[in-house]
Amino acid sequence: YRVVDGDYVAVFGAVRKTFIDIGMPVQSALIDKGLMIAENTAPAPLTLEEWKKVAESEGPRLKQIGGWMFAISDNPTEYVVTVRATLRPVGGKTFVRLDYELEAPQIRAMGVTPSKHAPPLAVQIGSLKFWSALERNLAAVSMKAPRRRSSSERDA
Repeated sequence: YRVVDGDYVAVFGAVRKTFIDIGMPVQSALIDKGLMIAENTAPAPLTLEEWKKVAESEGPRLKQIGGWMFAISDNPTEYVVTVRATLRPVGGKTFVRLDYELEAPQIRAMGVTPSKHAPPLAVQIGSLKFWSALERNLAAVSMKAPRRRSSSERDA
């Protein structure tokens, strides 16, 4: 979650531009529902080098949990990354939440239903890229940077 002290419509537009800037084309944007979905073939929004770092870091943990057939491929094009942004206006602020999914169509085609959870390191790297790009896009329209929720905003 992040909070942007600013107009909901302006923040919605900045989020859309941010997705495009980080290589995640917007597939659906429903301003009345506060929902935006961006999707691309991996490694987006990561670079290939970042993807390999994720595979190296997360691969052993996955094999330990799921056995020999569970691994993160070094070939990121086997995966589809979906990022869902949920935006909620509260007063003069806009709350923004990101959710990540990682789909493996080739594995699903073999009759296996893999987890859709994106590796934590990939989510961390992708989120840092998103929030940094959003900060730049908000600054370009004279809006403040996204910030973490305060304790009083956690229940909002």
